Amino acid sequence: MKISYCTSLLLIFLIFISCGDKNGEASTTKNTEENIFDEKGAQSIQKDSVIYYNGLQNEINVNFGEYFGFVFEAEGQELQWQLESDIVSELYYVAESFEADIDSPKKEANGKQYFTFHALKAGNAKVSFKEKNSNKIKTIQIHIQ
Repeated sequence: MKISYCTSLLLIFLIFISCGDKNGEASTTKNTEENIFDEKGAQSIQKDSVIYYNGLQNEINVNFGEYFGFVFEAEGQELQWQLESDIVSELYYVAESFEADIDSPKKEANGKQYFTFHALKAGNAKVSFKEKNSNKIKTIQIHIQ
């Protein structure tokens, strides 16, 4: 059976791609829902069409009309964070939600708490989140372009 040069190159290329990283980790991207809190510093993920920030940012830039949000760790399905600031006219508060970790299907599983916003018009805004247990407040400046 003869295999052409192009076919053999294609086969080698496919084998090379399928080998991947020997540690079983993706080598191209580290910003996933599973490890957004594992990395040090400010991180973001895209979930559906919304970009979520891990709350370690002091300021972010978003575009007019864009949906964006913040995600925080939650323990035992207790919503540990609450929106502390009033919403200004530049922003629309869309929703708050909780998602249990996939690895913990128990009733009191840890998870992630999401806050979603919609940038309504250009300008600047601040949002503050308060952690219920420690009263720690995180304030983030938002620049809408």
